[in-house]
Amino acid sequence: MDVIEKNNKLGGLLAIIGAILGIALNYLFFTSYYKPLIAAQAEICGPGCVMVITYLLPAFTDIGIIAGVLYFIGAIGFFNKKKWAYNVAVIANVLALWTSFWPSIPILDAMGKMENGPGFFPVYIFIFLPNIILYFLINGATGKRNIGRLIVGLLTGMAFIMAFINGTASLNIMYVKGLASLDNTLYVMANRLFWLAAFGYGLITVGIMCFPKEWVRMLGIGCAIICMLFGFPMGIITTLAKGEISMYLGAPVMSLVLVLIFLIPGIWKKIIKPDEK
Repeated sequence: MDVIEKNNKLGGLLAIIGAILGIALNYLFFTSYYKPLIAAQAEICGPGCVMVITYLLPAFTDIGIIAGVLYFIGAIGFFNKKKWAYNVAVIANVLALWTSFWPSIPILDAMGKMENGPGFFPVYIFIFLPNIILYFLINGATGKRNIGRLIVGLLTGMAFIMAFINGTASLNIMYVKGLASLDNTLYVMANRLFWLAAFGYGLITVGIMCFPKEWVRMLGIGCAIICMLFGFPMGIITTLAKGEISMYLGAPVMSLVLVLIFLIPGIWKKIIKPDEK
C-alpha cells in the first residue's frame, strides 16, 4: 500500500508539471509567435505559404492546452487514488509530445532563411523536452511499465509525430511550394493517408502503455505499411530534388523497425509483455 501511495503522489506531481507546461507555455508561445511567424513565412515564400501555419499552429495550440487540462484531470485522479488517472496522464503526454514538436519546424525555417528578421527561437522545445522526461517518469516510475514497452512506445510516439509531419509537408508541396518540376500526384494521394497513419500511431502508443491488446498490434501493421508505402518513395524523391536527406524518411524508417515487432507475435510478446499489468 505504501508503494501505491507513493506512486499516486508522484503521478499527481508529474501530472501537475505537465498541466502547467501544457496550459501556460502554449498560451505564452502562441500569443508571442503566431503573427510574427505568419509574417516571416509570407516574406520567405509568398502569401501562399502562410496557409498551413495559419490553421495548424492554432489547432496545435488548442490540443496542447487540452493536453494540459487532461494532465490536470489526471493529477486529480492520482491524488484521489483513481485507477483511470494513469490512462488519462498517458493520453495527455502523447498529445503534448505531438503538439510541441511540429511548431519548431516553421520557427527553425524562419531562423534559417531570414537574415534580418525578428528574433526567433524554437521555444516549443521547452514543452517537448520536459514531456519526454515525463513520458519515462509517468510510464516507468508511476506506471511500472517494462523497458521494452517504454522503448517501443517511444518509437511509435515518434512515428506518430513524423507521419503527421509527412502529411503536413505533403500538403505544403501539394498546394503551396511545389517541388521543382516534379509531378505532385503522389503528394496529393499521400497527405490524408499519412495523417490517418499518424493518428493510428498515436492510438497505438496509448494502447501499448494502457492496453496492449491484439488489435493494437494489427493496427500497428497497417500504419507501418502506409508509412513505408509512401514514405520511402517520397523521401527518395525529395532527397534527390533538394540534395539533402529528407524528413520524409523518418516515419518509414521507424515503421520498418516497428513492423517487425508487430508482425512476429513472439517478438511482440517478448518485448511488450502484454500480460503484465
